[in-house]
Amino acid sequence: MSSTKADEHVYMAQNGNCFCWKGLKQRILFRYAYLLTRYSVFFCLGTLLLVSSFLTVSFLMFDPPDFSDPVAGFEPRKTEISKRSVAWSNLMDATGYRQLLSTFPVSWNRAVPVSIPDLDSSDYEGSWSPDNTTASSESEETGEWTTEANRREINLCGNPDTIYARIVFKHARGHNLFTRDSIVSMCRLESRHFTSHVAFLRSCYTGNLTCCSSWNLGVYVALLTGRESCDSLTETDVDHALRLLMKCSHYYRTRELKQDCASYGCPNVPDECTHHNAVFNILNFLVDEDFMSADDPNNDHVSYALTVLPVYAGVDVKGIYEDNFKDRTVSDGITAVSGLYFNIKEDLFGEYLILDILYPCLGILAVIILMWIYIGSLFITLMGTLNVLMSLMIAYFLYVAVLRIPFFPFMNLTSVILLVGIGADDTFVFCDVWKQVGRDQTNVAPVIRMMQTLNHAALSMFVTSFTTASAFFVNSVSAITSIRCFGIFSGLAILSNFVLSVTWLPAVIAFQDTYLGGLEYYYESASHKNSKRARAKFLCRKVKKKLHDLSQVFFETVLPFIVIRLRWCWLVLFSSLTIVGFLTIFIYPKLQLPSTPEFQLFHSSHPFERYDFVFRKLFWFEKAQLGSEYMNLPIIVVWGVKDVDTGDRLDPDDRGTMVLDGGVDITQPQSQVWLLDFCQRLRNQSFLQPTDGWQLENCFIETFKYWMEFRDCEDPGMAPCCNNATFPYSPFLFQHCLEMATHDLHQEYPGYFDKRKPGPRFHSSNNSVGALIVEFNSKTPFSYGYDEVKAFTEDVGGWVTEQLAGAPSSMDGGWFTSDLDFFDLQDHLARGTPMALGLSVIIATVVLFLTTQNMFISCCAIASITGTLFVTIGALVLLGWQLNILESVILSVAVGLAIDFTVHYGVAYSLAPARDRESRVIFSLSRMGSAIAMAALTTIMAGVFMMPASILSYTQMGTFLVLITSVSWLFSTFFFHSVCRLCGPEGDSGSLSLMCACGCSNDHLLLLQRRNSGVAPITKDHHQQQQYYYQSSVSSSESAFEPRSHSDVDNPLVTPTHCNTLNSYLSGGNATYQFSVEYREGEYVSQIGQRVDVNAKTTVLPNQNPMIPDVWVKR
Repeated sequence: MSSTKADEHVYMAQNGNCFCWKGLKQRILFRYAYLLTRYSVFFCLGTLLLVSSFLTVSFLMFDPPDFSDPVAGFEPRKTEISKRSVAWSNLMDATGYRQLLSTFPVSWNRAVPVSIPDLDSSDYEGSWSPDNTTASSESEETGEWTTEANRREINLCGNPDTIYARIVFKHARGHNLFTRDSIVSMCRLESRHFTSHVAFLRSCYTGNLTCCSSWNLGVYVALLTGRESCDSLTETDVDHALRLLMKCSHYYRTRELKQDCASYGCPNVPDECTHHNAVFNILNFLVDEDFMSADDPNNDHVSYALTVLPVYAGVDVKGIYEDNFKDRTVSDGITAVSGLYFNIKEDLFGEYLILDILYPCLGILAVIILMWIYIGSLFITLMGTLNVLMSLMIAYFLYVAVLRIPFFPFMNLTSVILLVGIGADDTFVFCDVWKQVGRDQTNVAPVIRMMQTLNHAALSMFVTSFTTASAFFVNSVSAITSIRCFGIFSGLAILSNFVLSVTWLPAVIAFQDTYLGGLEYYYESASHKNSKRARAKFLCRKVKKKLHDLSQVFFETVLPFIVIRLRWCWLVLFSSLTIVGFLTIFIYPKLQLPSTPEFQLFHSSHPFERYDFVFRKLFWFEKAQLGSEYMNLPIIVVWGVKDVDTGDRLDPDDRGTMVLDGGVDITQPQSQVWLLDFCQRLRNQSFLQPTDGWQLENCFIETFKYWMEFRDCEDPGMAPCCNNATFPYSPFLFQHCLEMATHDLHQEYPGYFDKRKPGPRFHSSNNSVGALIVEFNSKTPFSYGYDEVKAFTEDVGGWVTEQLAGAPSSMDGGWFTSDLDFFDLQDHLARGTPMALGLSVIIATVVLFLTTQNMFISCCAIASITGTLFVTIGALVLLGWQLNILESVILSVAVGLAIDFTVHYGVAYSLAPARDRESRVIFSLSRMGSAIAMAALTTIMAGVFMMPASILSYTQMGTFLVLITSVSWLFSTFFFHSVCRLCGPEGDSGSLSLMCACGCSNDHLLLLQRRNSGVAPITKDHHQQQQYYYQSSVSSSESAFEPRSHSDVDNPLVTPTHCNTLNSYLSGGNATYQFSVEYREGEYVSQIGQRVDVNAKTTVLPNQNPMIPDVWVKR
């Protein structure tokens, strides 16, 4: 009906001063539906204009997102450990040349000493410079190992280093790589695919005007046996080199053989073991850890061999990867390339992030096609898709322009596909309810149809959107920056989508209904035109009609029959799956924390990922870099710097600045005594690694006191800093002598004054001690295991805290730190993810209860959601997922995605007109089954299309969507309805009436309409007598309605019924009144009845029909 036919005026009956919340809601809903249907064009244009302005502001006034560092923000902020880590980092940054602090008193040295590079261990060289040993020094050597011709052919330049590109080979059949055929094969693959490439020739290190030789087994065996090249090797040469390695490997295992033995010599190591550093470099760099290991010294089997290329690992070798290794396997049948380290993984990720957008786009296209097929309107489908895009635009505007969050992690992009699935779900539900209202009530007025659609669909969409957004927003309390930003952006996107789904989407549907023929248009009259296009169109409509009929039969008859008749089977099956999922998550194999700090960007089979996650643990030089086998966790205690993080927790690049603690004063005598006693007590603790003799670097107060006592005052120039001074020293003497001691120690031990070393830190302005560091080694080996590091942190941290509690006021501001960054991440994931899941479930429970106002429905829904979560997460555990950053984000939003289908069914169940369980289950399945199935199908298709992506985050998100959507649909359709059929509410059982604050549930409420006097009343010109009823009393003991003649139709209290020959029953008091009204085209009147069989024996009130709002008639 055109909105110009009549102006509607809404009235509401009340009893005394009782205010009815539900009546207010219906009145607002009616007015809103009226505005949507009458001004749909203005709604659409206004929304487009507003979103366009948001988009313009976002991209013109703010920088676009930067995804160059995909792992940025993958660390906790503002936790106790992270604050200390940031404070330590700021202390290092503020120490050095022209910085606030210095390791050396500036006035004692005209030129500030240059920092010495840090070494991993005093006993072991963990990294080496390429010029430690040069080819020129080696080329001067003569003897049985080399010849002049060999020196011209092999051009080694120094030693291998971690800055160079690396290749890992394996045998194609799993055989030993230390054979002549395997070594020659590796050399030829290297030459064919690496060293002959133009990118290598352009960027390689050169010696004697040619590219240096690679460091590989073939080159070193040739050097050791006097061969010209790798190709000229024989089996005898390989056996000779193997015997030499067997003889010299003992010295490597005892760490007597070092990398500089060739230049400086090593006692007790035979000379033949030091030539060209070949033995050390082979064992340390080029063969896996099992080769001649301490556990099996006679093992001569090499499973993996490494080649180090004389070219920087970086963008210079990117062309080699793209031309020879991208999406292909390099092998010659004997050996194969198994892993690569080119240090371009982050750069490659930025490119793949753009290229792999194809997969989400294909998923979105699949969703659009399915939406078109189901809805039957290309216009509504495209507008629904635009609804999702505009939601992202609004969310981005709020994120960058309103909240001013500077960091936009790449994980935010994964919310696009989530929003597509949720948006499609909302579109299906709204359109399905819109169609059903039209089918149930023929010729229903658009405003009434819109009102009834919003009354049902908007409620379901609100619950699903609010719970999903809450699951996202719960992540905003996370200490991990990327998770916090993802939660904020995704939550804003979900809420924006809901707002558009109740504004934009209804407006475009009203627009189509008014100007384009409505969603049911394709069911209408068949075309009788003779054109091929008309016949094809007619055939298409017939097919759609047939599919619709089949779908209606399945969801209204077959599916309810399967669910109800086999309910005990479904209960047992899904309960068993829930238990299995619970055991999988918490008992075995359990949801594991990440075991490495490396963040996986691509699939596990990618050569870059294989190197990072497999081969880093198999070669000794990489294990030295990681700290394994060579390093224990340090115990570092810092004074003089506050353990605060003054940076922006939403910006990973903003670390703030160092904040000095002015209350610390080491020059005070009581501070000197306490610090010395602290160091001595610390040495006696069981968690401390015993040391051989006096260590210069541990506790500077011990070193300083020893220096003072060692100096004889009788020697000239020694006083007053000599053994006559009594400890503790006066503040002036302590300051003066500490500066002198630091100067003397720097002359003898310059390497001690690196900024990472413990000791005092001097103010650059006045040489006063601004901070000090004490460091000892613990017994706990460096590890990525959560339990081991947690025990270390609790033991050492607890002891240090206890000691500081008894310190003088000038020394009680210290704090403990160590290499705990990865543990901090693990700890937050271990505690934060369950907390986020728990909060999401609590919020979902509260929203469900407030929405359905029924305790039993809420309990049934939560049981279904819990089962969905256990089964989904359990399946992901079996797929090998660990609880890393992305996995934590995915699991935390699982509640929001698991609840959608169950909520739609639960709302339909609560609004069912029947009062018995079985009828309500049938109504819920028939009313919402097809829309929910289609929503599940579209989300599954979107996930399937993302799974082939190269980027792991896309693949994981696709896998998760497919899994949780499938499980959620199964649980909501079969388990939830089986539970409802078994113990669901009947009638008003378990309900919480929130209608009125003062108990007006017995009042009769009518929504009445005043019609313009210019509209002619309904007459008797039709085949049935017109009868009207109005409210004559609000007393529940009397009849609520009495007949009134049609001549009084213009009375404001008239409430005629609007439908074709509608037969209804109204129950009032002890009498039941039947009335029927015939619709006259062009007239619009209010509706109070529901369609029923004229012969039905029923006393159901009309307002029990979910398509008729309660506001029409309420008893």
